[in-house]
Formats: sequence, structure tokens, C-alpha cells
Amino acid sequence: MYKGKAFGVGPRALGLAEVTTGNLLLTLSGGVMLGYFGVGWLADRFGLPRVALVGSSAFAAAQFALALFRPGWPLWGLYGLLFAFGLAGATSLLYFAHAQRLFPHMTGRATTAVNLFGIGGGALLQWALGLVAGQFPEAAGTAYSTLFLLTGTLAVAASVGYAPLGRLEQPQRVPRPSD
Repeated sequence: MYKGKAFGVGPRALGLAEVTTGNLLLTLSGGVMLGYFGVGWLADRFGLPRVALVGSSAFAAAQFALALFRPGWPLWGLYGLLFAFGLAGATSLLYFAHAQRLFPHMTGRATTAVNLFGIGGGALLQWALGLVAGQFPEAAGTAYSTLFLLTGTLAVAASVGYAPLGRLEQPQRVPRPSD
């Protein structure tokens, strides 16, 4: 339960100043924005399933690295990890495009399912993570690490589950006018 201390997860659990925490979150957002701009370009060149799988694997790796981060370590490392976390997380947009390709005869249903399970799963995950974080009321840093280990493990499981879907489709390179 929140008692006015730095309870919870994230940079505040590391005891960082509010301005530093805001700058770190801005860096995370910058990674997401850059990822949104670049993910389609990457998918056109290297294949949608491949980029989605590499992105989800990088997303999991960033979470494991964030779980290991400790107070006193160089702050530039945390900036880099949060930027990579946001950048890799942006590849989740590709699941909508892949659902459309895998189920062209029912595109609306396929993308609705991706959206429903993404939002519904996210809501349930937040609730469950709150329960886990509540087990560490006086050790916010431990909660921080535990939650990133848990979500990193779930991301690995999702990547393993997604991998066979990538084999159902051959990588397609989209020709550009300059080609």
C-alpha cells in the first residue's frame, strides 16, 4: 500500500529525483516514437514476422536488463535500457499487420482478436503485477526487479509462441519506386 514513500516500480524505486525520472520516461517515449516510425520500414526490408520476432526478443532482453539494474550504476545505462525498451516495444504494432496477412478472409475478426487480447491481457497483467508488487511493501527495488523478471519471462514465452506463425509466411520485400 502506498504510504508516501517511493513505493512501486520504475525509476522512482531506484531513489531517483523526480526530474530525472521524468527525463527517463521521456527517453522511453522517444524510443517508442522512433520505433513506430521505423518498424514499418524494417518490416518492408526484412520481413514482417522476422522483425516482429526480433523486436519481441529485444523487448524481453531489455526487461531482463532492467531487472538487473541497481542504484549506483551509471545512469546513462538506464537511459539506454529504457530507450531500447521503448524501441523494441513498438514492434508490437506488427502483430496487427501479420494477423491481416494470415487471415485475409477475416481481417476484421483477426485484428479485433489481436486488439481484444492485447488490451484485455494488458489489463489483467497490470492487476496481477499490482498483486506481486504488493508483496514487497518496503522493498521497492526488489519489486522493480521481480516485476521486470516476470514480464521478461512472459515476453519470452510469447515470442516462443509466436515463432511458428512467422514460418507460415515467407518474408515479402515491398518494392520501392527507387528499386
